[in-house]
Amino acid sequence: MNVVLIVRAELVCIVILLYLFFFSLRYWENEEKKRFLRMCICALGHVTFDMITVYTVNHLETIPLWMNNLLHMVFYEFAIVFCYEFLCYVVNHTFSHSIAQKIAKYVMLVPVLYPLTLLFLKIDYLEGRGTNYSYGPNVFMGYGTAMMLFLISFLLVLFSKKMESSIKYVLLPMLSLMLIGIMIQVFIPELLFTGAAITLVVVGMYFAVENPLNKYKQQAYFDMGTGVRNRNCYEEDLLYLNEKYAEKAGKMELAYVICDLNGLKMTNDQYGHTAGDELIRLAAHLLTIHMRRAYRIYRIGGDEFAVLYLDEKLSTIEEEVKTVRRECQNMKTADGVPLSMAIGYAVLKENGVLSDMIVAADERMYEDKAKMKRGNVVE
Repeated sequence: MNVVLIVRAELVCIVILLYLFFFSLRYWENEEKKRFLRMCICALGHVTFDMITVYTVNHLETIPLWMNNLLHMVFYEFAIVFCYEFLCYVVNHTFSHSIAQKIAKYVMLVPVLYPLTLLFLKIDYLEGRGTNYSYGPNVFMGYGTAMMLFLISFLLVLFSKKMESSIKYVLLPMLSLMLIGIMIQVFIPELLFTGAAITLVVVGMYFAVENPLNKYKQQAYFDMGTGVRNRNCYEEDLLYLNEKYAEKAGKMELAYVICDLNGLKMTNDQYGHTAGDELIRLAAHLLTIHMRRAYRIYRIGGDEFAVLYLDEKLSTIEEEVKTVRRECQNMKTADGVPLSMAIGYAVLKENGVLSDMIVAADERMYEDKAKMKRGNVVE
């Protein structure tokens, strides 16, 4: 039996993954890019041990059983960690940063605890058509765990309201491909398909989601000073949501919050523009942390921020607005300048007009600003 002929596809996968990994090191520094690199490492590990276990499983007479079991465990563990990292990637694009961190922390127990299954779940080795292969309860546990993680990712992507549609259209086919690959591997274990499937997922993410050219998109749609989205993105989203609202015959729930900083000019005049920029960053940070259910947050002017909510209850929006008002009292710049924002919000009623909602929110914001000037701060 020529093992090289059996694993020739895996050799090609390793070359592709190594290229993506080393090429990516030149560009990526933030946490999201590091996650992609970790996924590359997991994919490389899975494909590499795919080849190793193909050799060992076909030489049972010379390779000890304990070594075969250990090597297969590492093979499955790389796949499960890959699925975990993929799920974390999806969660980061679906929930707020704080919630995503909590989910990642708890789900991490899955890849950590899986190796313990080798102590009480057996791995069998059977003769197949063209190659021997692993089978048994431990193998089913490995495939089942990977399937569970990818299925959760699939459902999150499918029903996420916050995730960008461009990312959704990339992730859904890849998740479907991976789920199909796992199921095929279960029913035809000697096919050895999961390594190729994982490689295709990594390649798809690289070219469609994590391509370094996306930095130009970041510059076009994000405010570099605060990290929230900018006015270009705001105007495009309003056009998109207006069309979406019309498609749903006016039944989509949409809410709009407008926030205007107080005292920015005075801060610039008294402490300099550096202090004013710090005040703007504080405001963006506060909105990002406490308006967790928002669809998107935008900086639409020098001292103005807009927040959009999709299909959220009014009580939830009011609670988050109240939290922002309260937390403003605890925020100050390094020079001791307190953060103060006037806030107004409105809900798009059924068969209403989007521009009317924005005007209504603006009016409430100016009313709020007038009350603040009179010393009657809205709670």
